[in-house]
Amino acid sequence: MNIKELKKTDLFNLALILIFVLANLLFLNTARKIWIKKQEVEAKIQENRRVLNREGNILSTKNPLASEIKKLKSRLSSLKQPFFSSAEEIFMLINRFAEASKISIRKIEPRKRTVHQVPESKERYIELPINLKIKCDYYQLLSFLEKIEEEKDRYIRVSRIEIKSSKEDIWNHNIEVLLDSFLSPKK
Repeated sequence: MNIKELKKTDLFNLALILIFVLANLLFLNTARKIWIKKQEVEAKIQENRRVLNREGNILSTKNPLASEIKKLKSRLSSLKQPFFSSAEEIFMLINRFAEASKISIRKIEPRKRTVHQVPESKERYIELPINLKIKCDYYQLLSFLEKIEEEKDRYIRVSRIEIKSSKEDIWNHNIEVLLDSFLSPKK
Protein backbone atom coordinates (compact mmCIF):
# COMPACT_ATOMS: atom_id res chain seq x y z
CA MET A 1 0.00 0.00 0.00
CA ASN A 2 1.37 3.30 -0.88
CA ILE A 3 1.15 6.45 1.17
CA LYS A 4 -1.56 8.00 -1.02
CA GLU A 5 -3.83 5.13 -0.40
CA LEU A 6 -3.07 5.19 3.33
CA LYS A 7 -3.86 8.90 3.52
CA LYS A 8 -7.09 8.34 1.72
CA THR A 9 -7.99 5.60 4.15
CA ASP A 10 -7.05 7.69 7.18
CA LEU A 11 -9.00 10.63 5.83
CA PHE A 12 -11.91 8.37 5.17
CA ASN A 13 -11.70 6.91 8.69
CA LEU A 14 -11.27 10.38 10.14
CA ALA A 15 -14.30 11.56 8.20
CA LEU A 16 -16.28 8.60 9.45
CA ILE A 17 -15.22 9.29 13.05
CA LEU A 18 -16.06 12.96 12.62
CA ILE A 19 -19.50 12.12 11.20
CA PHE A 20 -20.03 9.66 14.05
CA VAL A 21 -19.03 12.29 16.68
CA LEU A 22 -21.26 14.92 15.05
CA ALA A 23 -24.16 12.45 14.93
CA ASN A 24 -23.60 11.64 18.60
CA LEU A 25 -23.44 15.32 19.52
CA LEU A 26 -26.62 15.96 17.57
CA PHE A 27 -28.27 12.99 19.26
CA LEU A 28 -27.07 14.10 22.71
CA ASN A 29 -28.31 17.65 22.07
CA THR A 30 -31.71 16.31 20.97
CA ALA A 31 -31.82 13.93 23.95
CA ARG A 32 -30.97 16.83 26.30
CA LYS A 33 -33.81 18.94 24.82
CA ILE A 34 -36.20 16.00 25.12
CA TRP A 35 -35.12 15.43 28.74
CA ILE A 36 -35.62 19.13 29.59
CA LYS A 37 -39.07 19.02 27.93
CA LYS A 38 -39.88 15.84 29.88
CA GLN A 39 -38.91 17.57 33.16
CA GLU A 40 -41.14 20.55 32.31
CA VAL A 41 -44.09 18.26 31.49
CA GLU A 42 -43.58 16.27 34.72
CA ALA A 43 -43.48 19.51 36.72
CA LYS A 44 -46.74 20.65 35.07
CA ILE A 45 -48.33 17.28 35.81
CA GLN A 46 -47.30 17.53 39.47
CA GLU A 47 -48.65 21.09 39.73
CA ASN A 48 -51.93 20.07 38.08
CA ARG A 49 -52.22 17.14 40.52
CA ARG A 50 -51.70 19.52 43.47
CA VAL A 51 -54.35 21.88 42.08
CA LEU A 52 -56.71 18.99 41.44
CA ASN A 53 -56.23 17.63 44.96
CA ARG A 54 -56.76 21.09 46.46
CA GLU A 55 -59.88 21.71 44.35
CA GLY A 56 -61.10 18.17 45.01
CA ASN A 57 -60.81 18.83 48.74
CA ILE A 58 -62.70 22.08 48.29
CA LEU A 59 -65.47 20.27 46.40
CA SER A 60 -65.64 17.51 49.01
CA THR A 61 -66.18 20.12 51.74
CA LYS A 62 -68.87 21.90 49.71
CA ASN A 63 -71.76 19.69 50.84
CA PRO A 64 -70.95 19.79 54.58
CA LEU A 65 -70.45 23.55 54.31
CA ALA A 66 -73.79 23.96 52.53
CA SER A 67 -75.43 21.94 55.31
CA GLU A 68 -73.71 24.06 57.97
CA ILE A 69 -74.78 27.27 56.20
CA LYS A 70 -78.38 26.01 56.13
CA LYS A 71 -78.26 25.27 59.88
CA LEU A 72 -76.77 28.69 60.62
CA LYS A 73 -79.41 30.43 58.51
CA SER A 74 -82.11 28.55 60.37
CA ARG A 75 -80.57 29.55 63.69
CA LEU A 76 -80.24 33.14 62.50
CA SER A 77 -83.92 33.28 61.58
CA SER A 78 -84.83 32.02 65.05
CA LEU A 79 -82.58 34.64 66.60
CA LYS A 80 -84.41 37.36 64.73
CA GLN A 81 -87.45 36.63 66.92
CA PRO A 82 -85.91 35.55 70.24
CA PHE A 83 -88.78 36.77 72.42
CA PHE A 84 -91.77 34.85 73.66
CA SER A 85 -95.10 35.99 72.29
CA SER A 86 -97.01 35.47 75.56
CA ALA A 87 -96.56 34.56 79.22
CA GLU A 88 -98.50 31.33 78.56
CA GLU A 89 -95.81 30.29 76.07
CA ILE A 90 -93.17 30.77 78.80
CA PHE A 91 -95.17 28.73 81.31
CA MET A 92 -95.68 25.93 78.77
CA LEU A 93 -91.92 25.79 78.10
CA ILE A 94 -91.11 25.73 81.83
CA ASN A 95 -93.69 22.99 82.34
CA ARG A 96 -92.23 20.93 79.47
CA PHE A 97 -88.72 21.24 80.93
CA ALA A 98 -90.01 20.34 84.43
CA GLU A 99 -91.78 17.22 83.14
CA ALA A 100 -88.72 16.12 81.15
CA SER A 101 -86.49 16.63 84.22
CA LYS A 102 -89.04 15.00 86.59
CA ILE A 103 -89.08 17.96 88.99
CA SER A 104 -92.07 19.01 91.05
CA ILE A 105 -93.05 22.66 90.64
CA ARG A 106 -94.59 23.93 93.87
CA LYS A 107 -95.22 27.50 92.78
CA ILE A 108 -94.78 29.76 89.74
CA GLU A 109 -94.78 33.42 90.62
CA PRO A 110 -94.37 36.07 87.90
CA ARG A 111 -92.62 39.23 89.09
CA LYS A 112 -92.92 42.84 87.96
CA ARG A 113 -92.50 43.34 84.21
CA THR A 114 -90.09 45.94 82.91
CA VAL A 115 -90.03 47.37 79.39
CA HIS A 116 -86.65 47.80 77.67
CA GLN A 117 -85.55 49.48 74.45
CA VAL A 118 -83.21 47.55 72.12
CA PRO A 119 -80.03 49.65 71.77
CA GLU A 120 -79.78 51.54 68.46
CA SER A 121 -83.29 50.48 67.49
CA LYS A 122 -86.93 51.41 67.95
CA GLU A 123 -87.69 47.83 69.02
CA ARG A 124 -88.87 47.24 72.55
CA TYR A 125 -89.18 44.12 74.65
CA ILE A 126 -90.57 43.20 78.05
CA GLU A 127 -88.52 41.44 80.71
CA LEU A 128 -90.67 39.11 82.82
CA PRO A 129 -88.91 37.59 85.85
CA ILE A 130 -90.49 34.35 87.07
CA ASN A 131 -89.83 32.88 90.49
CA LEU A 132 -90.11 29.08 90.58
CA LYS A 133 -90.35 27.09 93.78
CA ILE A 134 -89.53 23.48 93.06
CA LYS A 135 -88.77 20.27 94.93
CA CYS A 136 -86.17 17.92 93.43
CA ASP A 137 -82.74 16.39 93.87
CA TYR A 138 -79.52 17.82 92.46
CA TYR A 139 -79.54 15.65 89.34
CA GLN A 140 -83.06 16.69 88.44
CA LEU A 141 -82.14 20.34 89.02
CA LEU A 142 -79.09 19.99 86.77
CA SER A 143 -81.22 18.37 84.07
CA PHE A 144 -83.77 21.22 84.30
CA LEU A 145 -81.03 23.89 84.11
CA GLU A 146 -79.40 22.11 81.18
CA LYS A 147 -82.68 22.17 79.25
CA ILE A 148 -83.01 25.91 79.91
CA GLU A 149 -79.43 26.45 78.76
CA GLU A 150 -80.01 24.43 75.59
CA GLU A 151 -83.11 26.46 74.65
CA LYS A 152 -81.99 28.12 71.44
CA ASP A 153 -85.24 29.48 70.04
CA ARG A 154 -86.10 31.91 72.82
CA TYR A 155 -84.20 33.97 75.35
CA ILE A 156 -84.52 32.68 78.88
CA ARG A 157 -81.92 33.20 81.60
CA VAL A 158 -81.38 31.82 85.10
CA SER A 159 -80.51 34.77 87.33
CA ARG A 160 -80.63 33.19 90.80
CA ILE A 161 -80.77 29.77 92.43
CA GLU A 162 -81.33 29.18 96.14
CA ILE A 163 -81.19 25.64 97.53
CA LYS A 164 -82.59 24.77 100.96
CA SER A 165 -82.20 21.28 102.34
CA SER A 166 -85.25 19.50 103.66
CA LYS A 167 -85.03 17.81 107.06
CA GLU A 168 -87.87 15.44 106.21
CA ASP A 169 -86.39 14.28 102.88
CA ILE A 170 -82.59 14.35 102.63
CA TRP A 171 -82.63 13.53 98.90
CA ASN A 172 -85.07 16.19 97.70
CA HIS A 173 -84.52 19.87 98.38
CA ASN A 174 -86.63 22.99 98.33
CA ILE A 175 -85.20 25.07 95.53
CA GLU A 176 -86.03 28.56 94.37
CA VAL A 177 -85.03 29.55 90.83
CA LEU A 178 -85.44 33.03 89.38
CA LEU A 179 -85.78 32.98 85.58
CA ASP A 180 -85.69 36.04 83.38
CA SER A 181 -87.80 35.63 80.27
CA PHE A 182 -88.39 38.13 77.51
CA LEU A 183 -91.63 38.97 75.73
CA SER A 184 -92.23 40.92 72.59
CA PRO A 185 -94.78 43.66 73.20
CA LYS A 186 -98.21 43.31 71.63
CA LYS A 187 -98.47 45.36 68.45
